[in-house]
Amino acid sequence: YGKDFGSFQFGEIIQTSAIQRLYVGGNAIKSISNICKGLISSQLLRVLELKSNYLGDDAILEVVKALQQNESLHTLDLSGNSFSNKGGKAIATLLHPDKKKALRRLYINYNSIGDTVGMEICSNIISAATLVECGMYACGFALKTAEMVDMLKTSDKLVHVQLGGNMGYEKSDVTSLEAQLKLNREN
Repeated sequence: YGKDFGSFQFGEIIQTSAIQRLYVGGNAIKSISNICKGLISSQLLRVLELKSNYLGDDAILEVVKALQQNESLHTLDLSGNSFSNKGGKAIATLLHPDKKKALRRLYINYNSIGDTVGMEICSNIISAATLVECGMYACGFALKTAEMVDMLKTSDKLVHVQLGGNMGYEKSDVTSLEAQLKLNREN
């Protein structure tokens, strides 16, 4: 099976079992391809947590490509995977309103995606039909964070957003976003 036996096992588990939630965080996965094969064939997996595996941009592109063919996953955690704007742009496509079965929860905390891709992701969050929760803590936002907050305030679906650890916004920006999210939770 090569050096990454764990990845092979995780891929097999996704493909051959009725598992609905898989947490493989902090496993230093060297190759994501077997997990992606499982994602393509599984219609039962609902939650995939791949956080803290330091996958990088190329592996994130593989995951996104596999998820384009998966309609069952509703929660994805890619926090702490050392991807940049290249991986972030691919993730933004998962939120596109044309996607048949969109994510409900997405966590991309602790990745350096920057302002431009952050704006693209926020724009897609607004048009995503099903996303209710998004974690973007410490994603390297600085100049456009206040604009992102303003954009996210227009969503009537979001109930939770994590933006801490980024620069470029005032407490009043966050207070008004929190008020909108509270209204969304009540409706």
